[in-house]
Amino acid sequence: MTYKTCLYTTIKNESRIIEFVNYYIKIGIDYFIFLDDNSTENVKTVLLKNNIDRNIFTVLYVGGRNFFEVYCTATHWKNEILPILNEKRVDYLLYLDADEFLCLNNFKNINETIHFYSPFDSLKINWLIFGSCKMRENKSKSIIYTFNKSDDHLSPYVKCLTRVSAIDTTGIVGNNPHVLNVRNNGITKNVLNTIVGKNENRLIEPVGIHYKSSPVYIAHYLLQDVFTYIDRKMTSFVFNIVAQNYRLTSENIDLIKNNRHVIASFLLETKPDIVSSQLDNLQRLLKMQRNNINFYNWHFNHMDKNCNKIVNHDIIDFNTYSHLRK
Repeated sequence: MTYKTCLYTTIKNESRIIEFVNYYIKIGIDYFIFLDDNSTENVKTVLLKNNIDRNIFTVLYVGGRNFFEVYCTATHWKNEILPILNEKRVDYLLYLDADEFLCLNNFKNINETIHFYSPFDSLKINWLIFGSCKMRENKSKSIIYTFNKSDDHLSPYVKCLTRVSAIDTTGIVGNNPHVLNVRNNGITKNVLNTIVGKNENRLIEPVGIHYKSSPVYIAHYLLQDVFTYIDRKMTSFVFNIVAQNYRLTSENIDLIKNNRHVIASFLLETKPDIVSSQLDNLQRLLKMQRNNINFYNWHFNHMDKNCNKIVNHDIIDFNTYSHLRK
């Protein structure tokens, strides 16, 4: 039996979205749904300009709506996502971000993966974290061929491959970008093909599994370069409120973006206590306390702590030869 599969992701100015789409076409994804969060260049235009078949994707738009009031709501899933999935007769939905690449260690394609784990309603697939390689700015069209360094054990955080007919729309199904809720009688499995608890975005088990021992994993390019971290984290209203109770103004955001080189130098500084007079001046302009800006240094290095540990070419090799594996 051949299952029809779809990938759903949200996009805001993802410069390497074509690499992402082509990768998933290679491993057998049949259809794509994109939620465009007011990208500078219309996502549909980008896809068509790069010869992506218009019949294999739908682009939805946030428009004037608040992003977190769209993708985090049952209404969005019930009224916008599920109707498309049902119209296209999709059996399984892969719910990922545009910096996450599913690596099939033991399988030729996504359908072979589904057959191996069946029966299941939700398959929780662990991340393998890829760091920035301490690169200031990635000017290439690829993250697969640029960032090879990674930890060698899976992260406890997971994303999901979910049976469409099992998605629970009675509550908030998109409450985070990790998992979709499934009905109470649904079967949820981990990468080791073991039944686990439902509706959790973090799996304590398996602990310490080496990425080569896992049938599948998600290569998560968490930090694509230092500028990406600054643009996505330091300028995020939600991140700053949650992490630091620091409320950004539009002027703050402009200052951060206009001073990326100064901030990047600080984040990459081997001695974080040595801060240039330029950075001191920037802190004053941002009305930010020293401990606030030191937080970014700690957070960046915490997220990137394994970036020089392992060189992992598996995802490159898989991408290169996946068309031969079908």
